[in-house]
Amino acid sequence: MSKFTPALVSAVVTGLESGHSVRSICKRVGISTPTYYKWIAEAEQVNPDQNKVDFRDRVLAAEGQAEQDLLNIVWAKSKKDAKSAQWLLARRFKWSEAHTVSAEAQKELDRLKLAKARAEVEFLEARSEALRGMDTDSDEVLGLLRGIIDHPKGASDPSLEVLRLSKAH
Repeated sequence: MSKFTPALVSAVVTGLESGHSVRSICKRVGISTPTYYKWIAEAEQVNPDQNKVDFRDRVLAAEGQAEQDLLNIVWAKSKKDAKSAQWLLARRFKWSEAHTVSAEAQKELDRLKLAKARAEVEFLEARSEALRGMDTDSDEVLGLLRGIIDHPKGASDPSLEVLRLSKAH
């Protein structure tokens, strides 16, 4: 026995018109979400069941009505509330507060990031070269290099202190 009945269709359409999600409606009427989407897809088949076509059409109309009702609420609120207006602009007109970066500026930012990475590599190579000249074992060198990674800005950098002390001797 099929669950696809006029009463179920009406319940689904009423839920959608009220703005409920497909998932919550399916739970409420006792069908799975895949079943709901299967019925929608059956309307697209060659020689579809007219009941499934009507279901799909009613579902699309109900979703459109719910969207319009909710949009009207936001629209009315946006006349007095900037956040509502921003939300509406972002969705309706693909507007964003985020600043966009031109392609030329992005290219320059990428160039600077690459230059910074190269400078950091050169710095680490210079430090490791300085460490090679010290009388330390490999575990101490690894510990110092880990300190460089853990404290990249030099704030209380343990390797700098060791280098300073070793050069003093």
